[in-house]
Amino acid sequence: HLGAELGAGDVHDLYERLQLTGFEEQMAARVPATPEAAVAMAQRLRESQDIGAELFFLGEYVSDPQRVESMVTSTIEACRLLGAAGLGAHVSVDPTAIGLITDADLCVCNAERIIRAAAEQPPGGLNLVTLDMEDLSLVEPILHLHAALSARGLAAGIGEGSAEHTAKRSGTKRTVCVDIRVSQTHLQAGSLGKQHRARL
Repeated sequence: HLGAELGAGDVHDLYERLQLTGFEEQMAARVPATPEAAVAMAQRLRESQDIGAELFFLGEYVSDPQRVESMVTSTIEACRLLGAAGLGAHVSVDPTAIGLITDADLCVCNAERIIRAAAEQPPGGLNLVTLDMEDLSLVEPILHLHAALSARGLAAGIGEGSAEHTAKRSGTKRTVCVDIRVSQTHLQAGSLGKQHRARL
């Protein structure tokens, strides 16, 4: 029933069903659906309201290798477009969208490709890749991914849920900034310098 807790397998099945019913395509018709459209929206936010944007591409629990590669290349292209537009290459990535559930080693390599693409953009903006938190069953795998990237000398942000988990486990405190998200199928705006959020 609606109050029941879903396991990782249940969540994966739900996402597979949403993909089959065209949920993403229906949503994409209503908000920015390409890196170009999302960057254009980010530019408008900067120019009209002085708000910086983080591009967030939805598409969790991807198991098809071609879709994984498409997600990686789209995110890399978004980094390039953001840099060319004079904006920070600030993107948020769902680890399960870049291979976490099918091949953890490939996921590390894909994350590295995206992180390096963001780091190659001109300085001045926030060039940062954030590993997004997806559900509680993925906290440890995402922390392992973050550790593997750190071992390669690669800096990446980490979602609030993961950061809180790490802080509790280590007994330390972490500060998690409020970010701004512009996505393929879901658009939110908040502020790095202002304490407000809005749904567009």
